[in-house]
Amino acid sequence: KREREAIVLVAQGLKPKEIAERMHCSEPTAYGHLARVCAKIGCSDYHEVVARLFAFACQALGHTPPDHRAFVGGVQTTAAQH
Repeated sequence: KREREAIVLVAQGLKPKEIAERMHCSEPTAYGHLARVCAKIGCSDYHEVVARLFAFACQALGHTPPDHRAFVGGVQTTAAQH
């Protein structure tokens, strides 16, 4: 249940510290919930979860999602910057 709550908060645009505050837990505990979400869906970190959620939303709306690897730290970059 807590993992589901964490992913919903990620989808709402909250950062890990804000997720901890909203879930009334410590930041390390929130990171633990997010780590378990990452493991279950095959993501390496919080930023990849955000990128996948964005891609999923794009597909659900009938748009072509950008390549999630083009996003670094929540900022879109060009391939030349990698």
